Amino acid sequence: MLQVNDPANNKPDEPRARVFISCGQSKQTDEVETASAIAARLRELGFDPYIAVQEQTLRGLKENIFEQLGKSEYFVFVDFKREQLPKSDPPVYRGSLFSHQELAIASYLDIEALIFQESGVKQDDGIMRFIQGNATSFQDRHLLPNVIADEIGQRGWNPLWRNDLLLERAPAQFTDAFNVQIKRQGRYFHIGVRNRHRYKSATNCCVYLEKASKVDPPTEIPINPIELKWAGYVWPSAHIPPHTVRLFDAFWILHDLPTRLQFNVFSDFTGYIPQIEGEGRYEFTYLAVADNLPPVRGSFVLDLNASIERTTLTTASTTPITTPQQKQELLESIPIVVGREDDGRWWADIESMPGVMAYGDTREAAFAAVRALAFRVAADCIDHGEDLPAPFAGVFSVA
Repeated sequence: MLQVNDPANNKPDEPRARVFISCGQSKQTDEVETASAIAARLRELGFDPYIAVQEQTLRGLKENIFEQLGKSEYFVFVDFKREQLPKSDPPVYRGSLFSHQELAIASYLDIEALIFQESGVKQDDGIMRFIQGNATSFQDRHLLPNVIADEIGQRGWNPLWRNDLLLERAPAQFTDAFNVQIKRQGRYFHIGVRNRHRYKSATNCCVYLEKASKVDPPTEIPINPIELKWAGYVWPSAHIPPHTVRLFDAFWILHDLPTRLQFNVFSDFTGYIPQIEGEGRYEFTYLAVADNLPPVRGSFVLDLNASIERTTLTTASTTPITTPQQKQELLESIPIVVGREDDGRWWADIESMPGVMAYGDTREAAFAAVRALAFRVAADCIDHGEDLPAPFAGVFSVA
């Protein structure tokens, strides 16, 4: 059973499309202020912005930069001027190395990007040259937020979507139907899986009852994961078009046996059918998965009553599950060897890239330093038309 969802009807407090803002943030300049102004302008347009901060530890990179990149719908890259390149007349400047690294990862993750470059920065430098970024040049940083807003309008970026699924339920979302197999009347309680993507269909979606417990007294109910049935559909997996909700049978109750739950599952073994019976309050956790979108988990509270009219199922919480994307995992799979000198300094070495070795006061600092050096080496190879180092050979492809 499909229900089309009009994104124009989204509530103001619903999650919006996330924009990763990558730019230099030198504290000796107005870059931090400019980044904040860009974020404020994006919020006015209805987006959910994230300003990338410079992380100094591997943990910070993974938990902040990589995680935010992995779940962002859009990417805004601002290349501020850095030091002047030697022997350049008129003056030509380097861009921000750290931001270039984020641009490389965003390109690899296939995140739609807008690129802005301050006047005077070397064009087509490093990663920019390879991905053919088509940067928009700017001179006045104070005008940049509005310049970005104009480009977003021209590109047609939409804040009313996300690259994920959502579990949702209306209080009266059930259907009374006659079960022809057992010739008895039943009430089917539904939960909706909403695809919030703007153009991508969620493919091969399956739903599971992942966890069940009785609230009072607190009692865990054994559950074997098994596919539940979609409403009005006879296969365990289904496609969900964009901006569409597909309902599944969370459970159903016989009118003449209102305190025992029935489940439609795809199994020929009764041991996989949850056994839940008796008045009281229960908490259920459902999981929906798809081939091409992150999974989503939702908790729902059931008040089971001897009167079927007083039995209710309400939403407690629903959360898309943040998981590292496959491409990101590949990017992080380059082996790094770590050691410590007699003087206490830590070193990190990428053996598959001869000469790429860095030191740090801590293990995490050495990790971060060698990763930055690896990106710098790769950028220089691209800049000079040389072959990429072997670990990066499969990272980029020309669209």
